[in-house]
Amino acid sequence: MASLTAQRRLGQADERLGGIFERLSSGQRITRASDDAAGLAIADSLRADSRLYLTAVRNTNDGLSALSIADGALNELTGIVSKIIELSEQSANGTYSTEQRLALDTEAQSLAAEYSRIVDTTEFNGIKLLSSEGSSLDLQVDIRSTEDHRILAALPSAGQVTIGDGTFTAGLSLTSTNNNVTIATADLDGDGYADIVTRDGGQIAIFLGNGDGTFTASGQTRPVSSAPESVAIGDIDNNGTLDIVSAHQASNAIGVLFGNGDGTFTVGQSSLGTTQPYDITLGFFDNDDYLDVAVSKRFSNQDVDIYLNDGAGNFTYNNTVVTGRHQSAVVAGEFTGDNIEDIATLGTNGHFFLLEGNNDGTFNVSPDYVIGNTHAETEFDVGDMNNDGFLDVIIGHNNNTVGILLNNGDGTFATERTFASGGGIFDVQVGDFNGDGNLDVVSADYDDSAVSVLLGDGNGNLAAATTFAVAGDVENLALADFNDDGVLDIAAASFSAATVDILIANTTTRGGLAAFNLRTDDDARSALDSMKSTLAEIALNRGDIGAAQSRLSASLAKDLAGSENARAAEARIRDVDIAKESSALVRNQILQQVGSAVLAQANLLPNLAISLLT
Repeated sequence: MASLTAQRRLGQADERLGGIFERLSSGQRITRASDDAAGLAIADSLRADSRLYLTAVRNTNDGLSALSIADGALNELTGIVSKIIELSEQSANGTYSTEQRLALDTEAQSLAAEYSRIVDTTEFNGIKLLSSEGSSLDLQVDIRSTEDHRILAALPSAGQVTIGDGTFTAGLSLTSTNNNVTIATADLDGDGYADIVTRDGGQIAIFLGNGDGTFTASGQTRPVSSAPESVAIGDIDNNGTLDIVSAHQASNAIGVLFGNGDGTFTVGQSSLGTTQPYDITLGFFDNDDYLDVAVSKRFSNQDVDIYLNDGAGNFTYNNTVVTGRHQSAVVAGEFTGDNIEDIATLGTNGHFFLLEGNNDGTFNVSPDYVIGNTHAETEFDVGDMNNDGFLDVIIGHNNNTVGILLNNGDGTFATERTFASGGGIFDVQVGDFNGDGNLDVVSADYDDSAVSVLLGDGNGNLAAATTFAVAGDVENLALADFNDDGVLDIAAASFSAATVDILIANTTTRGGLAAFNLRTDDDARSALDSMKSTLAEIALNRGDIGAAQSRLSASLAKDLAGSENARAAEARIRDVDIAKESSALVRNQILQQVGSAVLAQANLLPNLAISLLT
């Protein structure tokens, strides 16, 4: 019995020594679940947390790397835009010639191409960083799956621009009472949204834009007793608000409405004496920075009357420029490369004239350009159709074609090019409808109750027309951004239907800068404003990136501390107490040695008893 007891005690000591050796050799207090089930569960959870924190650290570092790449790219874009701003400032100066502006524009367009390349190629691990407007990096920066354990780092949108695709969707139809034969657009109330001025019977009707493609009627007025044939908008009294100048054929008068800056108007002094004025245009004709007036007389004399502005919106008759043809339309612009404003006029039955300005309110009449057919032409527009820096002439023919006269740069024009369009064209307007930087054309197709869009290729050619229906026999067109998306929309005024149909441009996005050019001083000024806005937007984006980087840096420090603390907490549970186990080792080694000796003695006791008996 003593031997059995000694064996049991010795076995227990051996077992305890085995556990001690296992713990000391592994360095862990818990080597199996039976050692401490609750402690093992907690330790395993803490170990997982520690590893998750380290993964979160890697995630955060990846996010910081991506944002650093984006910030570096934006820094380069800042330099590009800053240089384009410098070039725009140069080109806006009146001392440069057209050829010199073309050189500046060439450099600016090269920089714009590099801007687009950077936008398109800046990426991290295959993720586009600058060419996905509205996207963000969803960074898992903590060890839980809830939303507050993630950081959404917005990616810059400076590399994205909204452009049209050359197609349109029917929008709102504005109803007046009678005979919409003229239309113009501008921001009349200073809210940043395009408004509409049109004829409503014998009145001038004002529709104030709401910035979403809808309008609010602002009332009707007229400066003289008869209906206007045409209207033009500009700041004629130099007070910073836009005014309206109108041609009244029945009253032989030029009417003035002074803008109050809120979409309302005060009737000004009318200018009498012109005979049956038909079309009207504003321009700087006598070098005094005051907008002057030129009016055509389609149904009376074969000439154009010039009225000069005294700076307060009062017009005085200056002279009459005789062309020898009845003029249906007039447009002011600089056509000869001398930085002096000229007047282009379109006469009836296929005759076009250029009135070359002398900068003193007088003009020299160019030779008569016969534009290839005897069909009635009523309206035209001007724009640089072949990107050479000179204004070209775009004419709407009543024989269902659009004609282009390319400017040779000296006030003479090449042979007319014609392109098929809709039926019975009454008006044409030019603008960039698909964001490629080339001017396109839209025609008012009276016979078809439609408008036709012809996309330009930048070389003076037009693609096949695409037609969009409107409510009635459209006579006049105006272009503006009516829904505040940065893309030109179309307003089409119908004569018999007494409506103004709004066609909203369909849009897409692309990387790069909005289309611009520096080929004229006006274009350069527009580009200057646009590029300043772009530079400010890039600065805001860099600020957002910097804020996100600061937040990620704070999260990184927190994750590192979390991993360290979780590992320390696990160690306090799992790691062996060396001092305690060493003490237990000595104790159990002694017990083992004693147990072995006692067992040996216990095994001898039976032999001693037998020896005594024998």
